Amino acid sequence: MRIRLATAVAAAGIAVTALPGHAATLKPQITDPVGDANAVNGQGVATGAPEQSTPVDASGADIKSVLMQTTYKTTKAHGKRVKVPTGFTVTMTMAAAPTMPNVIYRVAASAPSCQTLFFEYSTAVSGSDGSARCAAELPTNSGDVAVTSVAVKGNSVIWTVPAKSVPVGQTLSGLDAQTRFISGTPGVSLTAPEYDEASSSATFTVGK
Repeated sequence: MRIRLATAVAAAGIAVTALPGHAATLKPQITDPVGDANAVNGQGVATGAPEQSTPVDASGADIKSVLMQTTYKTTKAHGKRVKVPTGFTVTMTMAAAPTMPNVIYRVAASAPSCQTLFFEYSTAVSGSDGSARCAAELPTNSGDVAVTSVAVKGNSVIWTVPAKSVPVGQTLSGLDAQTRFISGTPGVSLTAPEYDEASSSATFTVGK
């Protein structure tokens, strides 16, 4: 599913108000040093610790953090008001606003329902939009994953994912974030070089 940014921004405002009250204190599952968006990470040149570069001129592709957090709605049950999980958000934050042309912003995770979930946003001139998809091995089918919205707010890209797409209770693992050059030429799927990459052994469970 592809959702245009103008529509996504309007929808994202609703999702943010539904975040848990402790959202401001939650720690990102992925963090990365500022100043290493040097198109070396992930190219088979640098491995292990992030490769620092001085100076960096790709701050709009320089990953700082990724935070996954559950969204809720409040409803009444047995005369009491309770919070019910409605899905989750994925917030990928850069050192500067993600406005560099021809960059794909990507967060990947493994889930019980999908070998690899990709949350993606592109600034390619062929169309600035965001989406989510499942890349799986047979007999499981690959395909689009429905998202409520994909929006840019400040230095962050925010994907809002409904529980019908990734059910409550599922745990996401193998977390990885990337920023890559992406060709703006229709029909050309080149996604190299990679500006920055960060991964984590942390997990996130929808509904917690």
